[in-house]
Amino acid sequence: FQVPSQSLKEARSSQAPVSLRFMIFIFTKGEAVPKVTCSKPDGFQIIRFIDPHYKELFRIPDGEKILITTGWGEKNERVCRFIDECHSEIGSNLYHICEFAERMEQSGATYEPVKAEPQKNKNKER
Repeated sequence: FQVPSQSLKEARSSQAPVSLRFMIFIFTKGEAVPKVTCSKPDGFQIIRFIDPHYKELFRIPDGEKILITTGWGEKNERVCRFIDECHSEIGSNLYHICEFAERMEQSGATYEPVKAEPQKNKNKER
């Protein structure tokens, strides 16, 4: 299948960071036709985390981190980016919220929000 070069050029020139842009192509008769372009909307966004049965576990603001603890105890922090209400970029991977929950359950991993560190006031007198 051939993706029209003009469509890719438009996607690359977007002001949104590369990690937050994606384009959905509909493939018909050997040609890819862009139908939907999604970028991070302006404003404050919340990322929802659920279990595989869609029970909400917690929410975090866009750009915050989660702590993933593997089944064997290894801990990894991952930055999370809002894509839309049902999709997030976790680390360098894009997930549907239920897909992420299912993968974590299958591997025996747990996940929780990382508490944001308080901002230090650089102008604070000693």
